[in-house]
Amino acid sequence: MALFDGVKKILKMCGHAFTLTVHDRLDLLETMEQRHAETDNVLLRASIRLAEQVRRNGRYEVLASEDPKNFHPALALARYLYSIFPWHGARVIGCHSLGGSSGDAVWSKELSAMGYALERVDAGSEALAIVRVCGSLETGLRELGNLRPAVVVADLEAAAEDRVKTMRTLGYGWHIVLEQPSQAGEAARFYANYPVILPGWRGDVMFFRDHATFLYALQWCEAVLRQVYFGPTEEPD
Repeated sequence: MALFDGVKKILKMCGHAFTLTVHDRLDLLETMEQRHAETDNVLLRASIRLAEQVRRNGRYEVLASEDPKNFHPALALARYLYSIFPWHGARVIGCHSLGGSSGDAVWSKELSAMGYALERVDAGSEALAIVRVCGSLETGLRELGNLRPAVVVADLEAAAEDRVKTMRTLGYGWHIVLEQPSQAGEAARFYANYPVILPGWRGDVMFFRDHATFLYALQWCEAVLRQVYFGPTEEPD
């Protein structure tokens, strides 16, 4: 009997010790989680402060000067590019009215107001800064003939792989897709050099013949618009 009581006493002691060990480990895990959460909060606050500091000390400042209801990224970028061209000839092909199939503004009126010199497509072979093609890109290229403007602006459909390949064979090695927000207050987005059309997007494509002009445009896009990155799809479980 004494032996049996002794065994029971030893088991009780072991059980009590095991319980204390589990509780201690749970307390330790809880403490570690709290410390991790505190560390994450500190890092988050530090990153926010760093981002604000970079914004204050950056090379540029973005002013909220555009009416969000009427903000058209492609037109705004065309206005920005005006300063980089040594010439300002421009053409507009197939854009006749507001609210067309792609919702374009009156490009002739807008480009003229920016300072671009609008001429007929067949008015000569002088250097062209920018051409806006509404509708079929192929039709617009046929109308241009041998003219090769520095920038060609086309409807979103021109971002398809076959059209991007065509433009690259013509010397337009880079392009930027600019999303036109569907509702006021939405942030416009962009991506560069991917020959794809994202579902639900509407907007324009800008093709660039010169790499320096492309980089100049990319700088504006990175400062004003949200950039879309493309990554690998998740593997199925």
